[in-house]
Amino acid sequence: MFPPDKIKVIMLFSILIIIPAVLMADGSMLFPADSPLLECPPGGYYEGEPLCADNYDDNFNSGCAGFPVVFQDVVAGDIICAESGTFLYDGLNMRDSDWYQIALNNPGALSWTVEAEFDDILIVVIAANSGNCYDYELLGSAAGPCCLPVSLTFDVPAGLYWLWAAPAVFDGIACGSRYNAWVDFEPAYSCDYAVGDVNNSGDFSGLDITYGVNYFKGGNPPAYECECTPGETWHVSGDVNGSCGYDGLDITYGVLYLKGLRDALLPCADCGPNPD
Repeated sequence: MFPPDKIKVIMLFSILIIIPAVLMADGSMLFPADSPLLECPPGGYYEGEPLCADNYDDNFNSGCAGFPVVFQDVVAGDIICAESGTFLYDGLNMRDSDWYQIALNNPGALSWTVEAEFDDILIVVIAANSGNCYDYELLGSAAGPCCLPVSLTFDVPAGLYWLWAAPAVFDGIACGSRYNAWVDFEPAYSCDYAVGDVNNSGDFSGLDITYGVNYFKGGNPPAYECECTPGETWHVSGDVNGSCGYDGLDITYGVLYLKGLRDALLPCADCGPNPD
């Protein structure tokens, strides 16, 4: 049993939770790794890194700080349930730093959010540029306390980015201390076209129907194409029925629209034309 001066009492959702903690020489509290402060949220997956310890060789996802250089790939929408901590390596204070990598095919708003069960979580967003660990660009950093989310959001061009998380300190954080991280990306409008305008005249008319019919018979393709969704480049202006593709059904829908039998032209919801 821990003495009273080594017990931290936390009010959480009006329930009294008592968690044993070791009082460090500097007055900080060191919590055991199995403290029930943080759980993996629905939809999350585990980072998978081995538990750190003294003389731990941190090369799981240690990025530019490791040898060899190793990143953990993530995609937008990922929820990562990870662990970190501090330890001694040949007598030196070290920390488990995690480097995640995301490749973006479109510009947009990139967000990196972390909530940790330990104090002094530090997060960083980095533009990797060539990815060789020499010409990267620090976009920003933020730190936060235990049990509250800390977040960074940047409007970025397409490219390679690193999302970094680690304790802000080099001692006092038990190995296995948990944090959850959210990767979010909201693509910017990157397609500039008029819905249905496959002949690139600036608007939709019966001439676009004729142009489309000729295209499907082997004629010239629509003049405009755009990458949307990531990795898919296609004739987005031809989609008038909201199917996120261009085919004969769009010809039929376009004819019905011109006859007044459809209320509106429907672009692909993921690739709508730039409102500006």
